[in-house]
Amino acid sequence: MVCGSTKCRTHIIKASLLVWAIGSASVATAAAASSNQPAEQLQGHVPEAWVLGVNRNVGELSIHEYFPPDTEQHWQQKVVYESLTTDQLPDALHYADGLVEQQEKGCEDFSENKIFSGFENQYPTVVQLIVCGKNNVTGKPLVTLAKVIQGNQSLYSITRIWRLEKAADDQEIFDLLPRGEFGAWSQTLKKVQLCDPSLSAHPCQDE
Repeated sequence: MVCGSTKCRTHIIKASLLVWAIGSASVATAAAASSNQPAEQLQGHVPEAWVLGVNRNVGELSIHEYFPPDTEQHWQQKVVYESLTTDQLPDALHYADGLVEQQEKGCEDFSENKIFSGFENQYPTVVQLIVCGKNNVTGKPLVTLAKVIQGNQSLYSITRIWRLEKAADDQEIFDLLPRGEFGAWSQTLKKVQLCDPSLSAHPCQDE
């Protein structure tokens, strides 16, 4: 697994319930077998030293936000895992477009790029890059790399967000990111997988 210049730990979300697992997907499968929760699992990664700063449910939406140690109040980067569980799940593409529209409303010098739209492990999946040159609240650039997966039981979004210092007039926003971190997180998001050990169409892979 890859998480920029730091090690990662693995966690699994099972239909709005966060279940910790360190190291491998075999732990996740065992947890599913011993639990009454639905078997659908989101296998994701968080940098090793980061801490869970936000853990809350808002209606049918479950939110888990992770920050570097001692930075959640004035954060410069974070990872957000969300799961939405409703009777009628939104389309992954429409949900990703909603993320774009939400950020565009509070931004100047805005751009977005759909990196991927298709199927991963037979689940509809969208990967989106959102770049805000100047946030209307902070006055600073914001870079968001988002992955949205439409499952059978829940819809999941994983966002890696960088809140950057203001760029010089001739400076590219991506030059403000730690060297190699954006590429490393692109690879990390590729490894984020939704699976269901009870369905052959959506197998869980070992880490």
